[in-house]
Amino acid sequence: MNEEIYLRPAWRSQWVTMLILLFSIIAYQIINNPWSQLLAPFFIGYLLLKILVVRFSTLYMIGPKGVEKHVGILSQDMTRIEYRHIRGANMRRSITNRFMGLGHITVATSGMDEDVHLSNIKTPQYYVDIIIGRLKNL
Repeated sequence: MNEEIYLRPAWRSQWVTMLILLFSIIAYQIINNPWSQLLAPFFIGYLLLKILVVRFSTLYMIGPKGVEKHVGILSQDMTRIEYRHIRGANMRRSITNRFMGLGHITVATSGMDEDVHLSNIKTPQYYVDIIIGRLKNL
């Protein structure tokens, strides 16, 4: 049961951007102003690109030996913490996150300055339990 688990930020964490995108598409269809017809596709494209970059630029991995966070598309930054250095795992959820079933996980280390933050994860308590279970099995 020590397989690698790969996670990405949830799509629903970007609900505000998706709502703005929906209203932009509706406005593009309704408004007949030539300037808005010219500029709206650029704005819609920007919002689509932003949604995809936020989703695919971050990858989390809960592995058999530790927790990793990969950030970046063209250049990547990787942070890895082995279980022997992990002090604990905590979950934080705002009211909006609780409503949407999302949360943030913080993996605290014992000696390093940098903790690993897993943001906008679906069912975060499940993954906190996995990390704590793997810590107990050391």
